Amino acid sequence: MNKSKTTLLQITNNGMGHGDKELGLMLLNNYLKLILEENQLPQFIALYNSGVKLICNNAPTITALKAIENKEVGS
Repeated sequence: MNKSKTTLLQITNNGMGHGDKELGLMLLNNYLKLILEENQLPQFIALYNSGVKLICNNAPTITALKAIENKEVGS
């Protein structure tokens, strides 16, 4: 695993960017999958404001976030 020693991934929105919400969710989900596949993981991930919606059980990002968690991000 290539976990960065200095990177914080800060997510403050329920998606990436402003505008179309479905597109923003798709872009963020693809980004999370990409950092997982490339094994370029941040040291920590902070979710706040509407970003906390991304860890709800029915969120499209939950699978990618759990996979990142299983790689011991934040430990």
